Amino acid sequence: MNDINYNTSDKSQLQLIIDKLDKIEKKIDELDKKINNCEESCSKMNDHIDFIEETYDTLRSPLNYVKDSFNYLAGTGNGSESKQLPLIQHKNTNT
Repeated sequence: MNDINYNTSDKSQLQLIIDKLDKIEKKIDELDKKINNCEESCSKMNDHIDFIEETYDTLRSPLNYVKDSFNYLAGTGNGSESKQLPLIQHKNTNT
């Protein structure tokens, strides 16, 4: 077999390249960890948003009834002019 002889300059350049690759690999690992943390955080936020929307949908009608009853008793408006709580349109952001 042919032995490849490297001179000192070639060895130092090769070592420099290896060192740079190691640094790049460490940075990629750090970025990967950050991305995983962001994904976990986004998942938790999506779960929270879903909970809030479900709770709002459940409580919307009772809240409208209480509001309308209060307005009727206080004489501040009749039922036809009273604004109703808006419906929330769920926007699915999962892609």
